[in-house]
Amino acid sequence: MFSRRKFLNRIVAGSALASALPNLATSESFASPAAPAMAEETPARNDDWMKESRWGRENWKVTHQTIEWPNKARVAFLCSIPFESYDMGEYPGDNSATVSEVLYGGKAGVWRIMNILDRHSVKGNFVTNALCAVQFPELVKTLADHGHEIVGHFWANNIPEDKLSVDRDRALIRRSISTIEKVTGKKPVAWVAPGWWAGPQTLEILAEEGLTSHANSPSSADVPFAVTIGGKKIVVVVQETVLNDNGFFNNFNSPATYVEYLKRDFDRKYSEGAMSGKLFNFVLHAHVSGRPYFADALDEVISYVKSFPDVWFTTRQPLVDWWLQKNYR
Repeated sequence: MFSRRKFLNRIVAGSALASALPNLATSESFASPAAPAMAEETPARNDDWMKESRWGRENWKVTHQTIEWPNKARVAFLCSIPFESYDMGEYPGDNSATVSEVLYGGKAGVWRIMNILDRHSVKGNFVTNALCAVQFPELVKTLADHGHEIVGHFWANNIPEDKLSVDRDRALIRRSISTIEKVTGKKPVAWVAPGWWAGPQTLEILAEEGLTSHANSPSSADVPFAVTIGGKKIVVVVQETVLNDNGFFNNFNSPATYVEYLKRDFDRKYSEGAMSGKLFNFVLHAHVSGRPYFADALDEVISYVKSFPDVWFTTRQPLVDWWLQKNYR
């Protein structure tokens, strides 16, 4: 049996690891000293983990409610594209081949994915490490200018939030939000911790910073749900960990296998959506699905879903706004 961390490690292994190399030029507005070693940051664990906000008792509630999407849509379509980077200042010993591999996302993958989305008039949710805005500022601004959403994904994907002190977590969250805002003119609309592993106070910090959504409870429901964090209502936008291109790519499955899983997931949700709306949310990493041999998977899935009526092609903010407006639980 695998622990949750071991399972997710298999799903996301090798993903999310790109970085600013030591000789990378960065503007003073983004520069900051390297963080202390992670071993020195590990916080004391709370034995009563049920009280920690990253889990929270509200995550265990069963909410049988009828969901109605705009225009009576059966399914809300949400495409999540992690655009990730690796901070060599944090882990200078990290594998240079992995660092180089993931840089492909900013050099080519995001552009290819954006072109596919734009051709279909579909907006994507780019789950972006703030370091990407330092490495590829023109690209991140172009994404925002094209109407795609930027979701905060911490500073870099090799910095585990759950192993940081609360103060260090807060400092890097604020730095990440500020960096993305400087490049795009907007705060990120939501937050996904690297590997989905939020720290003990991460969600409270996000609530303090004004975010109204996070996605750190994957595979826990078929639709979003609301929790109360820091006295504020926060909408958790869930996604299936299995519907993640990395799991298929790392296990040498073909893109066709990934597409088959996505179609099956959509078909079932579309059928059930006749009675209560469902959420179809899947993950394509820019450095994986943005490559020529995988990019057609996105093209095929969008074309397939667009052949059905009553689908709401959305991004996170409209979905969260709708959830709050309808006062769903």
